[in-house]
Amino acid sequence: MDTDSVRLFVLAAEKSNISAAGRALGMAPAVASARLAKLEGALGADLLHRTTRKVALLRISVVPDGGFSKSWPPIS
Repeated sequence: MDTDSVRLFVLAAEKSNISAAGRALGMAPAVASARLAKLEGALGADLLHRTTRKVALLRISVVPDGGFSKSWPPIS
């Protein structure tokens, strides 16, 4: 797993904004969004609930088969 992508995820969660997190790490917003999508794909689960204005953490739990389960609503 790419630690830079994890760092981006943590910043995006803290700032509630993917673009701001990307800029803080010196990357374009589109690159930041693509890296987070790749991280979510590698994990097999969505980590963030995205709107046009902000992001929120989703509740993620590990299920018995070793995968992930997303629950709603986002963590506020």
